[in-house]
This record gives sequence, C-alpha cells and structure tokens, in this order.
Amino acid sequence: MSEVALRGGKDAAGSVRALEVIRDVAARMGRSVSTLLRLARLETGTETFDREGVDLGELVAGVLHSLAELEGERELRVDNRVDGAEPVEGDREVLGIVVSNLLGNALYYTPRHGHVECLLTSDGCAWRFEVDNDAPDLQPEDLRVLTEPFWRKDHARVDRNRSGLGLALSRALAEKSGMTLEFELEGGTLRAILSGGAGSAREGRGPRHERNGVERDGSAQGSS
Repeated sequence: MSEVALRGGKDAAGSVRALEVIRDVAARMGRSVSTLLRLARLETGTETFDREGVDLGELVAGVLHSLAELEGERELRVDNRVDGAEPVEGDREVLGIVVSNLLGNALYYTPRHGHVECLLTSDGCAWRFEVDNDAPDLQPEDLRVLTEPFWRKDHARVDRNRSGLGLALSRALAEKSGMTLEFELEGGTLRAILSGGAGSAREGRGPRHERNGVERDGSAQGSS
C-alpha cells in the first residue's frame, strides 16, 4: 500500500486513496494499542477511578446523537427511555466509554430495520441501565466468547474502524470501577445490563450464571 502512495504523480487519485487507507489503519492500530494498554493497567490494578453524580440521560442522548447517521443508514427504530432520569453515581469517563460501546455495538449489529431500546431504572440507591437489541443470529453457545477481545460472530462483516476491543474494555472498566456488566439472550433479543450503586460491586469477573443451559459470565454480539 505504501508503494502505491509513493508513486506520486503517476496515479494521484490512487495515491490519495492509499494514504487514506494507511491513515485509517494507523488510527485503528493506535486505538487498539491504547485499549490494550488500558486493559493491562486494569489487570494490574494501576487504573484509578472517580465517583460523582453523572446525568446518564444526557450522556445517552449525546451518544445516540453521534450514532444518528448509523441509525438512519440501517433504518433502525431506536427508543430512548432514559430521558429525565436522576443522576447515577460512577466515574464519568468510564460511564461514557461503556455506554458508548454498548449503544454503538447494539446499533451496529442489529439487523437492518431492527429495534434498539435503552432504559434506566433506579431506587435511589442502586441503578440499572439496559440496552436491548435484536440479535437473531446469536446462539446460547456464543455467550462464552462474545466479550472476548477480537471475537466476531460474522467474520465476513469487518469494519476497519472497529477494533474488536470495545466490549472487553467495557466489561473490565465496569467491574474494576465497582459496577457490573451482564448480558442476557432470550427470544432473539440481547440485553446488556450495566448496574451500579449499593450492592453492585464485585471482585474479578463476578459469579457465573446459567441461561439456556450455558454457563456464562457476560457477553455481546461482538466487541466494537
């Protein structure tokens, strides 16, 4: 690819395209390296977190606004039921990363004309944020590996702008910062559940659950 770019005047348009590809690959590699370094810091316990009141409704609205083009392209129906919610306690940066990854993953992998829904419930002490999306291709056995780095259900569908590390980072960030991130698969619908507040913190990867006869500790259809 770099040889094409170096041809210069012989093929100016080809050189521009080649340089754009090189730029995109370099950016993706940079993001991947940054994510891997952060995962390593989480594993060694050197990452620090803040706790403050975060307006999750405002955060979700901002993320969905940034994904409006993808929503339109895929002709999805997105229902946001988080508006007007009370602030939740957590690390603002962590919540931004996790919410962005969950919503981005849901919109990207939901089939065309599909449905995505998010909502927030709270009892004043603990809170629970859910993202539901159509996932007809997922099988119970996929739940063991869906949040593993670089795992994809459909290897033919690879977006060069997606590193395959987003959900792995989200799970690690949530658990290390005192939240839980769990996933359920039922009737062709995937539900991501992020919870915080009283009683939500767990050490390590948390207890494993049985669903549809498969032992699991969390999943989603592919790391973003």
